[in-house]
Amino acid sequence: MTQNILSWMTFFPLIGIALMRGLNMISSIRLENREERTAPYIVVGLCYIIAFVQVNNIQSLPVHVKIYVLGSTIALFGAFVMNLVTKVSAHAVGMGGMIAMVLMSVLSVSVNDERSLHIVPIAILVAGLVGTSRRLLGAHAPNDLYGGYFIGFFSQFVALRFLYNG
Repeated sequence: MTQNILSWMTFFPLIGIALMRGLNMISSIRLENREERTAPYIVVGLCYIIAFVQVNNIQSLPVHVKIYVLGSTIALFGAFVMNLVTKVSAHAVGMGGMIAMVLMSVLSVSVNDERSLHIVPIAILVAGLVGTSRRLLGAHAPNDLYGGYFIGFFSQFVALRFLYNG
């Protein structure tokens, strides 16, 4: 079952984007133009919805996994909506979601376990390096990155609020 979920979240979106490239619906798989990102966002979003439904139906999975998948789905659609106005950084969306999940995971561990706190600055550093690389490549303006970090971070907390039962 887990392999099916991973397929829906990775393999099928890649095939969809490759097909769009082959049909000249997009000029590059790098999706550099904001206008070309609309159809791929929809295809990937549908795959994420299917993945979330599958994940949510597995009773043995920890709620954190379900929150992360739902938060990723919400973030993807948030990025889609923002993409209609501006070119938000999908990399920053992912990094904002990662930071939120790290924080949620650390806060759910015993407060006395200081070892888990060390991962927070590492996650922030990784997110900063990704954002810096996007700037150095000239792929995004600072506001594209800030918007992406916000969407990814906020979406995880929306998912937490929606799924957490305790």
